[in-house]
Amino acid sequence: MKDKFSNYNLADKDIEIITTAAKDGNKDIDRAYEYLINYNKPIKNIIPFIVATIKNGWCVDQIPVSKNIKSHKDMHGFEGRNYDYNALENLLFKKF
Repeated sequence: MKDKFSNYNLADKDIEIITTAAKDGNKDIDRAYEYLINYNKPIKNIIPFIVATIKNGWCVDQIPVSKNIKSHKDMHGFEGRNYDYNALENLLFKKF
């Protein structure tokens, strides 16, 4: 297990917490690891996240899908204005 989570620099105490939470042993730990590496959002506290994954039985099929965020200009459902810049420039520099 220590090799599996080596990228996360877990202390022995952290590994013990994860092992204690895993009732089905390696099966729970493998499922939690797969969920962790496929999760698509930032994780602030990895140990509580892994323990919650084990206790709640989360698996890769249950990973929430990120919503496709549109660009800023139409974020609220409004289209940006379209200007005819050549016509505006002609009006600006028009001789009176």
